[in-house]
Amino acid sequence: MNKKRRDEEPDMDSAYKGLVPWSREEFNWVEAEFHRLRANQKGANKSPGIHIATGIGSMDNLILLMEIFQGRYSNEEFMAHFIRHQQLLEFLSVKKDALIKEGLIKEDGSKTIYQSVLIDTLCVLGLTQEKLGPHGDKIYTFSYQEVVSAAKIRLNAHLN
Repeated sequence: MNKKRRDEEPDMDSAYKGLVPWSREEFNWVEAEFHRLRANQKGANKSPGIHIATGIGSMDNLILLMEIFQGRYSNEEFMAHFIRHQQLLEFLSVKKDALIKEGLIKEDGSKTIYQSVLIDTLCVLGLTQEKLGPHGDKIYTFSYQEVVSAAKIRLNAHLN
């Protein structure tokens, strides 16, 4: 079986590397739509805000998100924005404690507050960090140092 690796597909290269910019407004719309639809599903108890899911039930969430993206974007945009969304949520989950120390995330009781400049940065920054995926394929993700540096520049510009 000659299976083509995703890092060898030139037409998807810009999507996998995060070269198609997005916006915080679009990210917020997707998140709001996800919560609206999720609340309509039987037994849903998700609170509003950025949704980072793991474990059982996350496949249902992934399918719902794919439906939202397919309904919102053209075929060319769909995968680019979907990949960015998933990498963005993974980055926020994995790097949460470090981003709190950097002052880019705050916790207020059970609520997590993300600096808007952090989300803005993650919506436009390329996925420049390479890692191997579970099947030996190349996966691109955010570089922690690039994200923090770019977000702090935005934050400082916003404060001045």
